[in-house]
Amino acid sequence: MRAVDAVDMLKSERPILGERKGLDYAPAQTSHLPEQGSMLEAVTQELVEYCSGQTLSGTPAPNKM
Repeated sequence: MRAVDAVDMLKSERPILGERKGLDYAPAQTSHLPEQGSMLEAVTQELVEYCSGQTLSGTPAPNKM
């Protein structure tokens, strides 16, 4: 639930979560999976960071009268 709450905090009036950042593929080319598992909090933080800059798609909420 903390991950969902953290992603909700990235929402704004724009159809983008958080802020967009430039792409840098160098870290991905040298990264590897850890030998051991990670703590839930660390995984949650990484997932939320991954969502930042993603476009939200879907039907907008109806206007309230």
